[in-house]
Amino acid sequence: MKISGHSSLNKAEILVLRSLSKISNRKWFSLICDETIDESTLEQLNITVRSVNNNYNVFEDVIGLYEISRQNAPTIVEAILDTLTRYGLDIGEF
Repeated sequence: MKISGHSSLNKAEILVLRSLSKISNRKWFSLICDETIDESTLEQLNITVRSVNNNYNVFEDVIGLYEISRQNAPTIVEAILDTLTRYGLDIGEF
C-alpha cells in the first residue's frame, strides 16, 4: 500500500486510532518491534501490538513505522515509549 498526501496519512491515522481503541479494551497486550535500514539507508522502526481479548483471540495491529536517528537501545526505547505515550497505551502496571 502506497501512502501519499495528507488525505492518505489522515486515513492511516484513523485506522491506527480505531485499532488502538480496540486494543485498550483488551486485557493483555505485548509489543513486537523490529528495526531495519532500507535501501536508501533510512533507519526505521516498526511497532506492532499483539493483543488478546477475554475469549483468548489474538490480534496483531501495526501502529507505526517510524524513522529513527540511530539503531541503538536508547534511541529505540525512546521511540517505543514515545509511541506508547502518544497513543495512551499504559505499561505502568507491568
